[in-house]
Amino acid sequence: MFPTAQDVLNTPDEVLRSVGISRPKISYLKDLARHSIDGLPTVDSPHSERAIALSVVLNR
Repeated sequence: MFPTAQDVLNTPDEVLRSVGISRPKISYLKDLARHSIDGLPTVDSPHSERAIALSVVLNR
């Protein structure tokens, strides 16, 4: 399954970089996680464009 938004925010950038996620993608993921916590759609909302974008980024 996918990590929670809080998991993404709690993961140090260095750890994300070590698995091949670029700095711009880290910034995007953390911004999306912050917005998700603030009430925007999550990956549990399968028709959300943001959820789809997040799943694509995480599966690369």
